[in-house]
Amino acid sequence: MRWSCFCARKRHTINLIGPETTPTSEGLTKEQQGKVSKANADAKQVFLDEASKNPPDKVSTDSSPNTSPQKGSLTLSAEKSSATHVTVLTKIMDITDGNCELAVSNGTKNTTQTAPVIFQPEFSSCAGFSVPVSQLGTGQWVISVTVKPVSGDSINSKIELRVD
Repeated sequence: MRWSCFCARKRHTINLIGPETTPTSEGLTKEQQGKVSKANADAKQVFLDEASKNPPDKVSTDSSPNTSPQKGSLTLSAEKSSATHVTVLTKIMDITDGNCELAVSNGTKNTTQTAPVIFQPEFSSCAGFSVPVSQLGTGQWVISVTVKPVSGDSINSKIELRVD
């Protein structure tokens, strides 16, 4: 009788969206990078869960004031998700496709990133943004996101975050 072993094969992931939208984490081990990625994903899920519980008019970063009949709204949240990164999360209403552009500044230092809009049944979001603290340093960050749908007007929102 002959026995065969079907050992676990190494699994690979394929990025169907395109190139990675966040810079690599220089100086971090693969294990640390994995922890940062998991922390960012967890933070995004918590934000999305909380955002779905709260009506948009109670969130101070909603880009569509009640006086404007503008289609679409954008809610931002940002937090220092680890010692090395700030995660920027979005909740987009009434837009199902397009691109998101992130611009962050701290004094004279600036950085930008782009990511696609990800459609979800209740609301859409940007694919995700993570900004290394080492890129901008500590201080008062001004974080701005512009959502450019395939058709229709762009919307944007801006918040500030103290990064220590």
